[in-house]
Amino acid sequence: MLSSSALLIGLNDQSATQNIDPVTRHQMAIQIAAADERKPSVTIIEMLEATLSQDACVSDISLWDRRYAFGLNDSDALSTDKINFSLKRVHAGAPGDQKILTYRLFPELDDSEFDRVDGYYVPSIQRVKVTYCGPNRSRSPQGA
Repeated sequence: MLSSSALLIGLNDQSATQNIDPVTRHQMAIQIAAADERKPSVTIIEMLEATLSQDACVSDISLWDRRYAFGLNDSDALSTDKINFSLKRVHAGAPGDQKILTYRLFPELDDSEFDRVDGYYVPSIQRVKVTYCGPNRSRSPQGA
């Protein structure tokens, strides 16, 4: 596997990347982003959580495990202009947890049933966009 600096040089050299298929180029970008140590600031996350607490889907932020990280932009580069969030409703009686992460290469795996909220936040315009609110999978009908 190439180092992140070698990948970055490769992605920035257009003559070197013109013959690379888009999927391979995207995979290289993910490896670079995964090696980047930048995280969203605590101050920005606190502002985002205050806004999310007012959303009908979220309400009490302390009832959710919260994950925040920068994502990739349309050019497959790490973007500090947008913060992705993923919230998972905790089981009754358990406290929620906040984690501010670097770019995540793999999603968290959990096969239990829970409610979740996904979306992103653009700090420069203070825009929160909830892209999903609901169960992580279909639930069995009541009484089944």
